[in-house]
Amino acid sequence: MTCPYLMRPMAIAGTQYTLSLSMAAALGTPGGYGGDTNGETVLLCIPACSFPISGVDRKDDDYPVLASGSPTGGLVGNGPWKQFSMTFTPGSNCPAIMLGAAITQTIAANMYGSYVFYDALNLQETGTANGECDASNECIPI
Repeated sequence: MTCPYLMRPMAIAGTQYTLSLSMAAALGTPGGYGGDTNGETVLLCIPACSFPISGVDRKDDDYPVLASGSPTGGLVGNGPWKQFSMTFTPGSNCPAIMLGAAITQTIAANMYGSYVFYDALNLQETGTANGECDASNECIPI
């Protein structure tokens, strides 16, 4: 099944992809959300277009994990954006993909959880002429 607004799944089974993105952590206040974190993130395959996804829990036990990782050195609350990329090959078609916190994502002291921002997402088939990324992971279509 494809999502009604997509012409094909976001990720095709057996095709290798690279997802490049920027990440940052929110500044936290004691007893709230945000602050320093290792930024551990999972990329999930959503097998059906059933958005919004309900619940406030992690979803890595509900959907297949395509890739996981974190930016080098983690994230500092209210610190600079960091570049990050993941390479993955889905075992089945993924009509949609979703980023989320990994179970291993750290939480700053005196906080209830992390608050991580994702921006400048670029999904490309790895090693194809569909796009090029420079050293700072800025990607453009060819």
